[in-house]
Amino acid sequence: MTHRTPPRGWNSYDCYGCAIDEAAFRANAQVMADRLLAHGYVYACIDGLWYYDEISPTALAGASNQPPHVDDFGRVIPSPRRFPSSAGGRGFKPLADWVHSLGLKFGIHVMRGITRVAVDRNLPIHGTNRRAADVANTADRCYWESTMYGVDVTRDGAQAWYDSLLDLYCSWGVDFIKGDDFGNTPYHRAEVAALSSAVRRCGRPIVLSLSPGIDMHEVLPVHPHVAAHSDMWRISADIWDKWDNVRYLFPLCALWSGAIGPDSFPDADMLPYGMLGLGNNPPRPTRRSRLTEDEVRTHFTLLAISRSPLLFGGDLPQLDDFTYGVITNPDILALNSRSRGNRPLWIWQLDGKLVAWKALDLDGPGQYLALFNLGDEASDISVGLADHGFPARARLRDLWLRADAGFVEGRVTARLAPHACALYRLEPA
Repeated sequence: MTHRTPPRGWNSYDCYGCAIDEAAFRANAQVMADRLLAHGYVYACIDGLWYYDEISPTALAGASNQPPHVDDFGRVIPSPRRFPSSAGGRGFKPLADWVHSLGLKFGIHVMRGITRVAVDRNLPIHGTNRRAADVANTADRCYWESTMYGVDVTRDGAQAWYDSLLDLYCSWGVDFIKGDDFGNTPYHRAEVAALSSAVRRCGRPIVLSLSPGIDMHEVLPVHPHVAAHSDMWRISADIWDKWDNVRYLFPLCALWSGAIGPDSFPDADMLPYGMLGLGNNPPRPTRRSRLTEDEVRTHFTLLAISRSPLLFGGDLPQLDDFTYGVITNPDILALNSRSRGNRPLWIWQLDGKLVAWKALDLDGPGQYLALFNLGDEASDISVGLADHGFPARARLRDLWLRADAGFVEGRVTARLAPHACALYRLEPA
């Protein structure tokens, strides 16, 4: 089976919310190509509501002042006011072509369902004799976004609606789709399958990411389906630059660790580092990330060792040296890319403070050990090597210091500051 690298790139949401425009996107993509592409960050993604001219703080709740831009078949198309290169019906193709010229890949956010505009106007479904009202479930509405109705996939023409979306996206040159409102409780199993089928048959390799997070109570019944129908899927709500958000990820990553596969990736959301909050939707203050340096390293270590996709959320033209050093650490990126058997070492209670994870090097005898102190006081953490399948005597490398740390025998012990971590690679001595 192919062993893929978890998708890596940049998404506009943490910095710009739903208010990204073409100029800001191009500025970020250019920095990404210049500084991050060499480290595997390849997907440049535009998040939601790119089909509205103006985004107010209340737009998500249904109070936008204008309908979305759509084509003759009710499919959303970019706002030419915000994305001038899309004017004249060209869609995102000119922008995607430019992204590809940089060596990057192009991604967009889409919502589950069929546009309410298409249903209200009863527009035809491209390539069929069916119309939007024939397939819409008008009682199925996303509670936090007002553009779409759900699709009843049992009706004739429903799959054709999703196929027509992928025809359009492929014509633009889209490489990554973040499908939103698919994972909300309840998990929208039928529409996940319909979108997945359209992606797989569209003739273009496209990464399919499902969002938002799947409710913890649905993990066991949902796991095989979501892993079979997507490349990555959110396991959490939106993660912001708060320690409580980081800590919240630990039980979720542990719960989903059994679903980590060589080509399927539980997604712990984005990297909220650097400069955030430049957009006005949702309304959040412009700021540097509120996470401390220790908290950033802890968060990044958890995502790396759980093989989560790594999508940076900060403003790349204002990328600072510390953050750049974190997200380009080659030893930790290698762990994220080329490891297997990623799992927590022990089951811990929700009020637990000390956590340990391990992973195996895909390409040799090396193993990885991550130690975390989630508590608010400094603490010692110790792991018996033989107890957890590590060599009894090993050569130790500190991946954050990027330095060899000599030999260790019997146990690995570290004293960690509050919210801090340690990450080691162990080679048999």
